Amino acid sequence: MKIDKQALFIKSALRYETAIKQFDSVGTKDCVFQMDRIACEIIRENGSELCGLLKHEVSIVRLMAACYMLLVDPDLAVETLSELGEGGDYCFEASQAIERWKEGVWTYESLQRGLECKCEDERTLDEPIDVMKLAKEINAKIPFSEIDDLTEMEVRLGVVNVFFQNIIGINEGYASFCPNDNPPSEDECLAWLWFVRPAMATQISQKLNDADFCVAIRNC
Repeated sequence: MKIDKQALFIKSALRYETAIKQFDSVGTKDCVFQMDRIACEIIRENGSELCGLLKHEVSIVRLMAACYMLLVDPDLAVETLSELGEGGDYCFEASQAIERWKEGVWTYESLQRGLECKCEDERTLDEPIDVMKLAKEINAKIPFSEIDDLTEMEVRLGVVNVFFQNIIGINEGYASFCPNDNPPSEDECLAWLWFVRPAMATQISQKLNDADFCVAIRNC
């Protein structure tokens, strides 16, 4: 089955905008990594899927697509960025993108080098200190659209409640972290991270103090 890279790029761009508004530095870096990786694949093919986003109705999608299109079709990209630079939420970012490209800072080679470095950083996530850092920095309010494996969210909520009662609140359109301890215990932070990012269960379980909870998330 063919992967819809355009749809993935749009999703990452929208999550990037949300992360920025929520001052979520971890989420912002993750979204940039995802966009870099998707854009790199599209550019290797011919860039047409990015070109199709230059007229997208959402500004952040147009902005990010145009930034990467500078590496494929500069004329089209500069036209879009110039329009965005005339006003709106991202006029400064659009102008800066053009300047970086003119100065030769933004090239396909720099994108590849940056992606290689980010891949190295991503691989270190299985180190305990990085998992704990992520658990403590993740936003305390996450929209349902940004929670992984949403279909099993209620199952994970039930598991967490067995060990840490009521530390996760389910609201209209989002989940929130409401730890019982102040500051939150390490296990509470890790439970919240697992609720949001269940694919990290193995790495998270390596840092848990509660052995029973460790077994529970490994078997969930």
